[in-house]
Amino acid sequence: MTGSIRINFSFLEQEDRLCIEILREDLATRFLLTRRVTRRALKGIADLLVRTSPVMARAPLAQRNEVIHFEHLCATQPDHAGEAATAAAAPDPAPSRATLVHTLSIETHPQHFAVSLIGDGDIAEAMAFGRAELHRLLASLHQLAQIAEWGLDRDAAWLADLPSAAADIPLTKC
Repeated sequence: MTGSIRINFSFLEQEDRLCIEILREDLATRFLLTRRVTRRALKGIADLLVRTSPVMARAPLAQRNEVIHFEHLCATQPDHAGEAATAAAAPDPAPSRATLVHTLSIETHPQHFAVSLIGDGDIAEAMAFGRAELHRLLASLHQLAQIAEWGLDRDAAWLADLPSAAADIPLTKC
């Protein structure tokens, strides 16, 4: 994928949906996630991060939750102070009609995770994420589910133990 993208997250209270807006230089696309899809996404991403962590595989069983917590907190810390200012300088393109997401699919590859948003039987959006970016996606979805008061924490046990402030960063992908 060439060029940069920015991903904005919001909660649409009237529709009881999470909204993911993907902004490119000249195109903005919006996706709506239901509680059911968000629950599956949170559990699936959290489980995938645990299963694919090279550090977790070497950690003693009693310390594995602490290891994944530390990895998650490190990945969600802001590390690019100038990114927000750069992204805010360009005007956002007008968003297209929102697509209801039926499935959020993730494939594991050696160097990245392929995340696909599927709506109406077709892949509506496909993106490649690094491990830290996948943690930030998880943190953003988790934070929005908390704002929506959907009570989805029990579905990703290790994530429920984290302080909610860890997700207070926007997901920006370049």
